Amino acid sequence: MDRASAISQDKQLKAVADPARLAILRRIMARPTTISQLGREFGKHPAWMRHHFRHLEEVGLIELVETRRTRNYTEKFYGATAPAYSINLLLVPDHGGHQPLVALASHDLALEMLASSVIGKDEMPEVVPVAIGSLDGLIALRQGLADVAGCHLLDADTGDYNIPYLRHLFPDRPVVVVTLVEREQGLIVAPG
Repeated sequence: MDRASAISQDKQLKAVADPARLAILRRIMARPTTISQLGREFGKHPAWMRHHFRHLEEVGLIELVETRRTRNYTEKFYGATAPAYSINLLLVPDHGGHQPLVALASHDLALEMLASSVIGKDEMPEVVPVAIGSLDGLIALRQGLADVAGCHLLDADTGDYNIPYLRHLFPDRPVVVVTLVEREQGLIVAPG
């Protein structure tokens, strides 16, 4: 248990959407605890706590980490299954089971033109362009939140655009790089 875990299952999202369960999970993330200990801390009956513990355990966010036998009873300590959780969610249109192609990039008119060029063509999927920035687009692609990412990132060490970032973010996955457009940047100033 050394890295953040992504919450991506609907049942996990539903569990942390409940304010009581979220508070319980955050407390359990701080240190393993028992139902009774946390019940006293929250001022709630152990049966109320047990319901929420059971739900968090069923969706894989907490687990039994230790059992201590003390005289005539057993204490069960629960801990989080990860030191931190991230929630990544991108909602896109649902056209009756046909998923759109999600393209994340900086705000780019070329990408918007590409998206509008496929509108109404039955054989082409809808393209949903979302402006979030080059690096964030690549990270979202790595996390499986997008189908395509646009980027224009300069590697200061090599002077190369994009490829060093792709090698770093996708060392274990094949990627296809397509140059959609090239642009020239500069300053436009008044004469003189």
